Amino acid sequence: MARVSVRSAAGELLELEVAADGHIADLKERIASTWRVPRICQTLVLGTSILNDADQLKTHCASGTLALSLVVSLDAVCQNLESASPQTRREALDALATLGPRGGPSAVTAVLARLKGQSDDKVRGAVLDALCRVAEKGDDRAISAVLLLLEDVEYVVRSKALEALGHVAETGNRKVISAVVAGLENRDDAVRQTALEVLARVTVKGDPFAIAAVAALLDRQEDMVRNTVGEALAVVADRTSQQAISEVTARFERADADVRRAAALSLACLGGACGAAIVESLSALLAHGQDFVRLASAQ
Repeated sequence: MARVSVRSAAGELLELEVAADGHIADLKERIASTWRVPRICQTLVLGTSILNDADQLKTHCASGTLALSLVVSLDAVCQNLESASPQTRREALDALATLGPRGGPSAVTAVLARLKGQSDDKVRGAVLDALCRVAEKGDDRAISAVLLLLEDVEYVVRSKALEALGHVAETGNRKVISAVVAGLENRDDAVRQTALEVLARVTVKGDPFAIAAVAALLDRQEDMVRNTVGEALAVVADRTSQQAISEVTARFERADADVRRAAALSLACLGGACGAAIVESLSALLAHGQDFVRLASAQ
């Protein structure tokens, strides 16, 4: 057996006992499983020499001990990202995803470059998965790239793009909130559900901007969109939000019966959280001069 110590550029130390007749490739697998640095991203250095995967450990440690330095390199991954094979490109993206923040800004640049002109929807999905892992929260380049994919022709990619926003966008970013709320209007059920889940990650409970953006969906023509408002308001509005109640009850004054009906359903979703405030608002509307407003309030 050989005792091997591996030190990373960040100063981390990994000590292993491995078979002396094993190969450098085997050692890299052990490092990958412990430090989550894919083998393709590892360069092991002894002194000033780079060790080859095919080398046997015993050729470098006659004394039974071996001290190595680990350098994280993206050269091989970036080369594979240029491959004509979608499978090879996806594997390279998976490696970057596994590497995560260790890849630094260069990894983010490499991942974002794959989005340009990418025709394979599975690769676009893999790009988004990798981006969630390598980009720091609030990375403007990553956010801008993901926002563009919200209009992708494939619903799976649109859904993954929404999920990615939940990972890379900081809470309270109005541009992101607007994009996620727009996702609630998507024709695909899965995308709307994802948008609802991500909304909780990109908003602060009680954010006036988010509440107004969600309530505005009551004015849309599609029932499937209006019917999501109640759930979405429960996500963005705090338990005593007079703004949420006011935004919804204001729709009782609309001439469109479908809008009034959707507003009533939305209030039902909020009722458990702030029932007393709702009753007070509805009581005021019962004295309204228009018959249809009083009827909507009574319902």
